[in-house]
Amino acid sequence: MISGDSIPSFSRIISVADIYDAMTSNRPYREKFLHEVTVEEMLRNKQIQFDGRIVDAFLKIEKSLNNDSK
Repeated sequence: MISGDSIPSFSRIISVADIYDAMTSNRPYREKFLHEVTVEEMLRNKQIQFDGRIVDAFLKIEKSLNNDSK
């Protein structure tokens, strides 16, 4: 079983993007979560389920993109 830095960077990036998409999308069995709830969940699981550096970078880019679109 691989863990930590032995997991390829691309896989760690995809896992963060995937959880954001999964939580903020409607599913047949539930409504989408609010952005704020999703961010809280990502932050709660950073360094546990997700690479903290990837989460921080993702949220920084996401915030930048949202600020640029206003």
